[in-house]
Amino acid sequence: MGVVAAIVVLVMLAALAAAVTRLTWTQQVSSAQDIAGARAFQAANAGTEWGMYQALRAMRWRAMARRPLVPMMRRPAA
Repeated sequence: MGVVAAIVVLVMLAALAAAVTRLTWTQQVSSAQDIAGARAFQAANAGTEWGMYQALRAMRWRAMARRPLVPMMRRPAA
């Protein structure tokens, strides 16, 4: 009778250990996915900022190319 009770207790402890291990693994995977999501968001944000910088820089150069290099002299008022 004592051997059967010991086996039942061991099986229950093994099941509890398996459940705790599974829960810990699930939490680690979830944490890793959160970190990966945050990194992806930051990468997308950096890419958007870089694209805006490139677009605005190109607009500035186009605007500067339209202006004459030497400012026109004003004629004196008569």
